[in-house]
Amino acid sequence: MEAPKNLNRLKAVLADASQTNKWLAEQLGKDSVTVSKWCTNTTQPDLHTLARISELLKVNLESYWLTATIGNIMTYDEYLSCAKKHLKGCKSLMDSYQSGKPTDMHVWLELYYISGYILEGLTVYSAYKLYNWPVNEDIKRRYNIPFTNATGIDFYYNRIINGNEIFPGRSVNSLSVQGHRFQDIIKSKLRSNPSFNDLPYIGNGDIDQDVEHLIDNWSPDVRYCYLGQNNPIPILNQDVIIRLIDTCNKIYVNHI
Repeated sequence: MEAPKNLNRLKAVLADASQTNKWLAEQLGKDSVTVSKWCTNTTQPDLHTLARISELLKVNLESYWLTATIGNIMTYDEYLSCAKKHLKGCKSLMDSYQSGKPTDMHVWLELYYISGYILEGLTVYSAYKLYNWPVNEDIKRRYNIPFTNATGIDFYYNRIINGNEIFPGRSVNSLSVQGHRFQDIIKSKLRSNPSFNDLPYIGNGDIDQDVEHLIDNWSPDVRYCYLGQNNPIPILNQDVIIRLIDTCNKIYVNHI
C-alpha cells in the first residue's frame, strides 16, 4: 500500500517529547532508517506500531495526525479538511491492521476517539454552512449575532466581549463547538433538515444500533474508559470499529 502523503507529524511529536529517532528505534526494535522514513512520511508505521508509539510518547493518535490551523483564521471549511485528514488516517491504519496483537484494545480505543473528531468536524462544517455563515470568516473570533440568535450555535459556550458574558449561565454541553457535544448540534439543528435525510446519524439514514450507541456516548474522555473509569463504553472490536469508520465515511462523501 502506498503511504499517504503528509499523514503524520512524528517528527514534531518526538521533538515535543525531547526524544530522537534513535531513541524511538531502540524502543521499538527498529532501525533508525525506518524511523527516519516515518518522520519524513516516506513510509508509514503499521497500526500496532502506532499504538506502541502513542504509549511510549504519551500522545493519542489524534495528536499524531493533527496539524496546526493555517495562520490564525479558523473557518468552518477547515473542519471538513480536518475530518478528511482523520478519516484518511483511520482508513490507512485499518488497512495495515494485523489481528491478535496485545495492543488491539488500545488501537480500537484510539480509533474510536478519533472518530468523534471526524464527526465533530463534519457537524461543525454542516451547521455553519447550512445556516449561511460567511465562508471566509473566523468562527472562533467572530461573534455573529444574527447567526447565533437564529441557531444558538457559537464557538464558545461562554463568549466574553468587553468584559460582559454573552451567554451567562450557558453550560459546556450547550450548542458550542468548544463543548465538543456535536451530538447536540446534530439532534437540534441538522437531523430535521431534509438535506440530511439519507445520511446516517446526522440525518435519518440507516445506522447500526451499536454504532449509534458509540456515537451517542462519545466525548473527549472516551480514551480513559478502559483505564478504570466508571460506566465504560461497550466492548470495542474490529467489527464495530470498521462499521463506525464506514459510517463516518458515508457522511463525509456527501460533502465532497
